[in-house]
This record gives sequence, C-alpha cells and structure tokens, in this order.
Amino acid sequence: MRGLMLSLVTSLSISLIGAGAEQVPERPQITPFFSRVDESPAFYVECRNDTGGPVSSAAELWPWAPGRLRVDGEPFVESGGIIGPGLSSTIEPGGIWRGIIALRQSREGFSAPVQFGANVRGGRIVPLPPGRHSISVRCGEKWSEEYVFFWEDESQRVR
Repeated sequence: MRGLMLSLVTSLSISLIGAGAEQVPERPQITPFFSRVDESPAFYVECRNDTGGPVSSAAELWPWAPGRLRVDGEPFVESGGIIGPGLSSTIEPGGIWRGIIALRQSREGFSAPVQFGANVRGGRIVPLPPGRHSISVRCGEKWSEEYVFFWEDESQRVR
C-alpha cells in the first residue's frame, strides 16, 4: 500500500511539474500592447521556432519582415524602405521569437527600444480610419488567427 501511495504521489508530482511548463502555441499569438510611446495600435507577437534548427531573430521568417502582416484581411504592402530589426539573437529550435509591432499612424515620433523580453520592436506606417480592424501575422508558413481591435483617432475627441 505504501509503495502504491508513493507511486501515486510521484506520478501526480510529475504531472503537475509538466503542467507548469511554458505552453508554446502552435500558431503565432497576438496580444494587445498598450503603449503611450507608440501612440498607435501595437501588438506583442509570439512565434515558435519550428524549423528544427537555430534561427536568427532578424531572419525574414518572423513577422517584422515584409509580406508577413495582414491588416483588415489584406496583405500589408510596404511603402518605401524598411528598417531592419537591429541587434539579433539566436532562437533555438522550439524557442519563442517575440516582437512588438506597432501600426504607426504617422512618421512622427521615435523608435522605442525593445521591452518585455521581445527580440524585435518595429512599426509600420498604417493609417487607419476610426473603427473595427483586424491584424494577423505569419511566422514561417503559419498565419495567426485574425485579431480584431478597434481604433479611435484624435478626430473622435470630444472638445
């Protein structure tokens, strides 16, 4: 009986330890990112490196790169040049790439540093009319779900 109890406790402990491990999503994940710095809709994006090998955080496999962003269901086409992500690190197989992506409303302002464990922080000039919008990103060959958000600009301010 004592052996059975010990086995049961050990099995339960192992299950609880496994349950506490970081759950890595299969598809890219988008979380709203509230920032007074960007003054625009911004999102914290997480992607798993499922390539089977180490990949630079600056690789064009991640959502900061051209062709990896959809706004309102349409591919976002870059206008003009794009600035790269700057310093890079290695994302090991199974590791998570994290980025902060802002949909900037103008060219004014400055580029904020990466925060909160992100590998990359960047903005795209995406003028949005007030209302309902959506964003999705692509990591490798996988697209995230459409993330719906609402945008209200200064024209909506009550004076």
